[in-house]
Formats: sequence, C-alpha cells, structure tokens
Amino acid sequence: MEDLYNGEPQLTDEEVEALREKYKNPPMLEEDSDFLQGTQPYAFEVPEKLAVVEFLHPDPDNICDILHNYVKDLPKIGYEPSVNASMSDRRIHEQQNPALMDLLVWLQKIITNNTQIFGKEGCLRLEEVWGTTFKKGDNIVPHNHMPFAWTWIFYVNVPVGSSPLIFSESKHTVEVSKGKLLIFEGRLQHEVPECTVDGRCIVSGNIADLTPVSAENAQELQQLWEDQQKFEKKNAKRI
Repeated sequence: MEDLYNGEPQLTDEEVEALREKYKNPPMLEEDSDFLQGTQPYAFEVPEKLAVVEFLHPDPDNICDILHNYVKDLPKIGYEPSVNASMSDRRIHEQQNPALMDLLVWLQKIITNNTQIFGKEGCLRLEEVWGTTFKKGDNIVPHNHMPFAWTWIFYVNVPVGSSPLIFSESKHTVEVSKGKLLIFEGRLQHEVPECTVDGRCIVSGNIADLTPVSAENAQELQQLWEDQQKFEKKNAKRI
C-alpha cells in the first residue's frame, strides 16, 4: 500500500458482485509467516450485502497500551461533521510512530495475504490514518467513507460498557474488544451510539482501490458521495 491517492473511485459493479459471491462461503486467512500466527479471522456478509472481516491482534496488550498513550496525546482537530468525539488529523501515519508503524505493517500483511477478500496485490493504497478518543456522551452519527473502497478500525482501548459499532441500515451490531481489527467496505453506513463510559479509543483508516471503473459507475458513486455530504452537513454539530 502506497501513500498517495490519485482520485480513482472504488470497486466496479462486477467486482462488487464477485466479492459478494465469495462471501457466501467466508474465506480463511492464509497464514504464511509467524507474523500472522494467532490472528483469528472471521469474515461475514452483513444484511446490506457488503463485506466485513474481523481479525484479532496476536499481542493486543502490548501494542494497545502503547497506542493508547500515543493517541491520547495527539492534537485534536476539534470538528468533524459525523464525529462527536476527539479526533486527530487524518495523516498521523506520516509521524512514523513505532507502535503505529507496527500496526500498519500487520494490517498490510493481512491485506496482501488475503487477496481472495481484498483483490490482487498492488491495487490498494493506504490513504488516511487517524485516532479517536471518546468520553461519556460522545457518539458518531451514521456515515460512510466513500469514495474509499475499504475502511478499517482497530480498537485500542475498550472499557467495560463501551459502545459497539452499528451498521446503520440493517442495525447489525458488532461488539468491540481490545485488539480487534474490523475491515469493511467503505460504502457501508455505520455509527457509534452515545458512549456511557469514558476512555473508548480507536485508530482508523481508509484504503483506496486503484482499479479503474466505468464512467457510469463513477457517476453513481459521485451521486452517493454528494448525498452523503449533504447528510453530514445537516447532522453536523460542534464538539
């Protein structure tokens, strides 16, 4: 995964349909090195008919404690239309924090070793990485991450009673836990209900698909993107 994004939209209609077919029988992780040992994948298709994959980090206590301290100290941007919580800027991977780099290397290994899920190597590129901390009363309103093909969330700190992730259209709920990594299609609408405890903390990111798409599909994605922007502006509030 490289660092720059040149504007191409995400999956073609044919590629999306092929991905849905693959998810009728969830694929297993191809473990080709000790680096991935202990990773427990779980792939499923939510009622929206879009793909979601779960992984567990092999050493969550070590990496999560370090990342938690790092994210807590990041400068916060203070305002994001869909996020009513303390969020950093979207380029923290450029700081080269060692613990964050370890996480991203693990993420890249997962992506490149699971082409049956994410497509052939070289077609995906990491674009954005940010950290978010939640206090009691914080939440994230329904939104998606278009035009990115994939979004991922790594759960750094999960106090007892932490809010789950909810896929907004189906209301499918994913319980969160320390060291869990979720990767799902960027167009999948999701939200976080109001937190009842302090301390929930995540690192998130977006991945672009560089596969060319048809003009017709590009127009459809552009319309969905514009509709999403209107929704976020309507529901935005200061934090």
